[in-house]
Amino acid sequence: GILVPFEMQCTVRFFQKRATDWRSWSELTRERPGHKAYALRQAAMWDGLASHAQSTFKRVMLSNQPQM
Repeated sequence: GILVPFEMQCTVRFFQKRATDWRSWSELTRERPGHKAYALRQAAMWDGLASHAQSTFKRVMLSNQPQM
């Protein structure tokens, strides 16, 4: 159905939003290099999750297409 692809898109967008949030928070911690590093590491983690989810969902969707 339609719901599963929509949920997949929501998942990827959620991960991307979290990465953006952490990058923004890293800019608020300029005076504290440890906090900035942590925030940037969190952003990288969320970026990685978004990328992994997107490629996995794409592969699943392609493998489930009807064969012609």
